Amino acid sequence: KSETALGRAEALAVSPSGRLVLTGHWNHQVVLWDVEEARELRAMQGFTVDPWSLAFVDEDWGVVGYGDGSVGVWDLATGHEKRSLFGGHWPYAVAARPDGCLLVGDSSNDVFYWDAMRGELLGRLTGHKDTVRAVAFLSSHIGVSVAEDGHLIFWDLDRQKPLRQLDLEPDEYDGRLTLGFGPGPRVLVGNSDADRDFVQVWDVSRATDHPARPTETSGLGSWSAARGVWGWAVRSGGG
Repeated sequence: KSETALGRAEALAVSPSGRLVLTGHWNHQVVLWDVEEARELRAMQGFTVDPWSLAFVDEDWGVVGYGDGSVGVWDLATGHEKRSLFGGHWPYAVAARPDGCLLVGDSSNDVFYWDAMRGELLGRLTGHKDTVRAVAFLSSHIGVSVAEDGHLIFWDLDRQKPLRQLDLEPDEYDGRLTLGFGPGPRVLVGNSDADRDFVQVWDVSRATDHPARPTETSGLGSWSAARGVWGWAVRSGGG
């Protein structure tokens, strides 16, 4: 139960342990929840703009991407901001590593690689041609991003260069894109808008071995939604 008057939820993040959840709301609120006890722990203080994206560094630190283009690092125990990182564009997506490094995808079409604890911009990853909607760490050395240009890019974070690009289907993305990971490894790409809702599953076990050859990465399935009824269609690739 929340003791805070909350607006519509715009963003959500789950802590590494699964015990904590952060929710971001359109009335400038970010709230920390205890999942096991199903209760609000605290509301973060000091927001003047809406939160657009959220992530956990660990159980003690959270990250918020704001509607003014900045990204804040928050002490979850005190509910206060430790540091603000300014990128200058709308941060639609943020991902965090346990060492405090961040990937931030925004409306500049680029991905920003930060050391959040030191406040240092490590690099700006360029390659997308439209707004970056979701980012994630595949490992400590590899990042992943997906954008409205319909491309899924794997990044070598040490060299700050693309490792591989996958062209997803359909060709146009107008809604909210999300990334997830499964065993294999497998990458899940989700999209939601008024006309086109789907989830695609990709086997990317060899996605970072060499430059892109589409037949060597398989699209395992695509789920689409229409009027609330879900259907499934299998697509297979080579390799």
